Amino acid sequence: MIFLFNNYYQVSLFIGGIIALISSLVVYYDGPKQKENIGWFLSNIFAAMWSFGYLVMILTENKGTAYLSNIFLHWAAIFIPLFYFFFATAITNTYEKHKKEFYTFSAIAVILVTANLS
Repeated sequence: MIFLFNNYYQVSLFIGGIIALISSLVVYYDGPKQKENIGWFLSNIFAAMWSFGYLVMILTENKGTAYLSNIFLHWAAIFIPLFYFFFATAITNTYEKHKKEFYTFSAIAVILVTANLS
């Protein structure tokens, strides 16, 4: 695997993405209807998307691919804290109390995604 990448930073992005995918799938399939598992799954899926997006951005030699990958990783970065908030409120049984904040943060995330042209 080390021969596919130029440095350890690229290796760490790849391994981080793989670990996030494995973690998300293991927790989700343990209880797919539990809110905390859904929150963990989504938070880690977007973390994996960020990691792989960043990896593609720094590995590619094509400017267009790097640009699209950059947009992709920023979209993923917007949703990581949103779904981590969902996970944290679900695991502490305070989701109902913070439901309004979650929907507000969701609307803000959608606005940020549509405004993201980095």
